[in-house]
Amino acid sequence: MGVIPDQSCDKTAIFILLKENMYELLSYDFIPYESEFSSIDSSLFTFFGYWNLLQALNKEKNLIESNCDKLFIYYLRMLQTHDLPLLDLSFQIFENTNFSNMNLSKVDLTGTVFTGSTCDNVDFSYAKIIQTNFGGISMRRSIFNNATIIDANFSNTTIYEASFREAKIHNPNFKYASCNGANFSKTGLKKEDFYPSDIENTIGLE
Repeated sequence: MGVIPDQSCDKTAIFILLKENMYELLSYDFIPYESEFSSIDSSLFTFFGYWNLLQALNKEKNLIESNCDKLFIYYLRMLQTHDLPLLDLSFQIFENTNFSNMNLSKVDLTGTVFTGSTCDNVDFSYAKIIQTNFGGISMRRSIFNNATIIDANFSNTTIYEASFREAKIHNPNFKYASCNGANFSKTGLKKEDFYPSDIENTIGLE
């Protein structure tokens, strides 16, 4: 049996209803406007369950509309102050979103797009980064240690002093990336994998 029994309700209708009301739910902290009760804990727990349900109903689909992205990131940051695991962000599209100084360790970022976003000082260690698109964004001093990175796009990114130590990397695209001072120790990557990128002062390239 799944999250919603197949024979008892229409999954598609529930998915559409939940997704169409995302902005209102985020705006009101998942608590009815007339409610006398409000707490960040109850809001975060409800948000966590809400997102997991959406993902279960439609896994390989972008769920975040442009009018919701800032509120969504607010909740994502707040989750890090509570004893809750981070969300599955696979197949989501973020445009001009600020992820700087966030902890995305162990998060599934399969197929996620970070168009025009900023990811400076982000912890991506042990994350699942498969066909993820970071193209053209700033990722200064971010940490990718021990991450699984397959077919990911880092072209034209700024990964100044980023660390990829012991990351499992296969078929990455680092073309025209600014990699000055980045650490690629124990990744097996070679200098020719980065041509014609800036690899001045990089560490660990064979």
